[in-house]
Amino acid sequence: MINGDSKLSIIQRVLYFFQCIKNWFQIIPGNKLSVSSVNLQSEPDPVGTPSRILSNMFWKNIDWNNIASQLGDKVNIFDIACGRGQYGLKYREYLGENFESYTGLDIYKSSDFPDSFIHILDKAENLTKYYNNQNLIVSQSALEHIEKDIQVLTNSLSSQLSSKEKFMQIHLVPASASLFLYLWHGWRQYSLRNLTSISNKLNSIANVQIKIFPIGGLNSFYTHLIYVTLPVILSKIFKFKADDWNIECTKASLRIRSAVLKDRKVKGHLPTFWAFVIASEEMDCSNLFKQD
Repeated sequence: MINGDSKLSIIQRVLYFFQCIKNWFQIIPGNKLSVSSVNLQSEPDPVGTPSRILSNMFWKNIDWNNIASQLGDKVNIFDIACGRGQYGLKYREYLGENFESYTGLDIYKSSDFPDSFIHILDKAENLTKYYNNQNLIVSQSALEHIEKDIQVLTNSLSSQLSSKEKFMQIHLVPASASLFLYLWHGWRQYSLRNLTSISNKLNSIANVQIKIFPIGGLNSFYTHLIYVTLPVILSKIFKFKADDWNIECTKASLRIRSAVLKDRKVKGHLPTFWAFVIASEEMDCSNLFKQD
């Protein structure tokens, strides 16, 4: 397999596209997963790419009190490929007194990683060495950068099952549309077909609840393409700076905000991200989000 994060030749870039497209259309036994919609009520961040803003809205829209109550009031988080650990700060804010611990695992440690959290320096494939009964496992735009993503998910599920307690996992992964937005990025993008394949493998280990939520839609897709992807390509060719989507009140940031607001509630129409939710049978997943 070709890793899109590596420096690629022109031939490798063409092969990478075919590799991803092949993954989209692989033959999957069983039925496709059903797609649920979520109404992202929280206000969008003032700057950022559409996918990042929508992802942040997703996390803010979760009914954290409900999840914490079901998990026994104290939530212990294991973040796969945690990066700078900044999402740990968000989870702590959202959970309030129900937050107990945050452990981040990654192949590097950022100088910005918060001192109050635990950091593990290792590959995601080795997470079973460090799992310590965390009842919530999360990842944010991370699984696509992990070569053996299915191994990581099956191992994390087996680890949580061993605790004999209620558990949940929430993974935000780039959808098929992101192949054209991020270009060469990670090992893969995810479609309903390969998410179905992963779900089948997880259900072969144990009966678990699996829910899929689209994040973003056609408005976010086109806006990302026009105001982020194309300027980045042109800036590399003509050597100019192209990050004005990260500056408030520019034309790009205002268009991105408008697109995000239009895509608050989408049901699978060319999403840029999927939220892939896995939970134990005992969890009530009917009200994962704050209600209108």
